[in-house]
Amino acid sequence: MTSAGNPRTARDIARAERCFALARSTTFPAERDTAIAHGITIAEAAGIDLDRFDIPGRPPAAPKHHPMGFRSQPAPDDYSVDEIGDLMRAHHRHMEEARA
Repeated sequence: MTSAGNPRTARDIARAERCFALARSTTFPAERDTAIAHGITIAEAAGIDLDRFDIPGRPPAAPKHHPMGFRSQPAPDDYSVDEIGDLMRAHHRHMEEARA
C-alpha cells in the first residue's frame, strides 16, 4: 500500500474526494453513480483504504480506535505510586524508541 505522504497518493486522494463531493452534490442518479464508481476506481488503483472517504450511500467505517474518556474514579488501590511511575517511565521510553 502506498504512503499518504507520497505526492501521487495525495493527488489521488484529492481526486477521489472530488468525485465523492460531486456525487453528494448532484441530483442526477446516473451522474452520482458514475462519480462514486470513478472515485472508488481512483482510490483502489492507488491502494488507498476506502474507509478514509465519505462515500455517498456507503455506511461510515467503524472507528478504529476507541475514544479516550476520563475516569471519574482514582486509580485502583493495587497500584502503588512507584509502580505507576515505573509504568509512565516505560511508556516514555517506548515513545522515544518509536520516534527514533
